[in-house]
Amino acid sequence: MFAILFRQELRMLRLSPAWWGMLGLLGVMLLLAAWNGAGRLQAVRGDAERLNLDERTLQSAMRAAAVRFAATPGAEPPTVTSPGNVGLALLGHYAVMPPATLA
Repeated sequence: MFAILFRQELRMLRLSPAWWGMLGLLGVMLLLAAWNGAGRLQAVRGDAERLNLDERTLQSAMRAAAVRFAATPGAEPPTVTSPGNVGLALLGHYAVMPPATLA
């Protein structure tokens, strides 16, 4: 019954001029959605690259601090010795990794 009604509605729509208007509007909306998605993807990629650069800079600074501490053990220990600092500072790039398949 649903198929019969659906076909009848499609026939009625094809005969009305609103059908082409609706198809045109759908096409315009699809193009705008694709354009908006591409812009958003570029913005996210730029943010991810910036965050990864910041992360690498922080990692190299922490590595240099650890090397300095190894050279002079009497100095103040670097922030690398705190698990909280390591977790917050070194693992942030996982939040912006590209999408991957689950399997």
